Amino acid sequence: MEFLKAWIQIRNAKKRIESYEYMRAHGEEDALRSVGIMSLGKSVELSQNIAINAAKISHKLKIAMADSMILATARAFKATLWTQDADFEGLDGVRYIEKKQVPMNEFMV
Repeated sequence: MEFLKAWIQIRNAKKRIESYEYMRAHGEEDALRSVGIMSLGKSVELSQNIAINAAKISHKLKIAMADSMILATARAFKATLWTQDADFEGLDGVRYIEKKQVPMNEFMV
């Protein structure tokens, strides 16, 4: 379990770096808007049950463990996983949307 905690900390650090890179590329206003939208989500613990299901999913579907943890978490909460990650395309419980280069201001009303 310590490995998973360390991995999650690394992923969180990576997200902060990606947010910084997004801000450099798109400007602070768009970056803050993006962070605001992401903050509407819910953070949940990676339980032992979810971790075991993630390992089973990774093995069965031959997808990366990180992707399987995301999918197992969505399934545990009976949530639809909305993503632009092509690795999830066609999987049960996933709504895949192809990536397009759209300016952030087109998402705002």
